[in-house]
Amino acid sequence: MLDFSEELTELDLSHCQLTDQLLLTLSTQLLKVQVLDLSHNNITDASTDLLLQLVSINPSIHTVRLFGNNILERTSFVKDKKFEI
Repeated sequence: MLDFSEELTELDLSHCQLTDQLLLTLSTQLLKVQVLDLSHNNITDASTDLLLQLVSINPSIHTVRLFGNNILERTSFVKDKKFEI
């Protein structure tokens, strides 16, 4: 469905029970969004590199919300103002 959403600028995937594996599967489709809300899912530190890479290769992403996930090591996210955690 995301393939056909050319005009999509904001995607709210909060409270969707996303895991690290599901996020990995979705990541190739998230390159078009500007605001990505992944709050209150089951995302862990295992997705840190993936999320940092996603933001670095897509200059149109300006906000990634990660509130309420199982991310313990937040140092990498605090350094980048695009992440809200």
